[in-house]
Amino acid sequence: MPVLYTIDSERRVVFTQVVGVVDGEQLHAHQDRLRNDPDFQADMRELMDCLELKDAKLKTIVYPHLVRSSPWGGKAKRAIVAPSALGFGLLRIFQTIMSGAHGDIAIFRDLQSAKAWLEL
Repeated sequence: MPVLYTIDSERRVVFTQVVGVVDGEQLHAHQDRLRNDPDFQADMRELMDCLELKDAKLKTIVYPHLVRSSPWGGKAKRAIVAPSALGFGLLRIFQTIMSGAHGDIAIFRDLQSAKAWLEL
């Protein structure tokens, strides 16, 4: 599964890792798993590690549907790490469509900066 996560309930952080090639179906499945996880709360922080993301099947990703089905609330604080130019660009699109109603989202090139922004 290309999108994995663990929840640290005590620190109120979701640690997400995206590996390999991801498509729209996998992203929606991840949203569904989070929404149905009893430890998940919509206002948590998230550290999304895309260091091992190889590619995204863009034709399969329906961004308006991702926005509508997002389990994240407006008070969430979400940091995404994408070191490659391609990943960074794709995630900037994601940031633009998801920020606001689904949290404060920032994109970083390294884990250290993302962790500092999340105060981890």
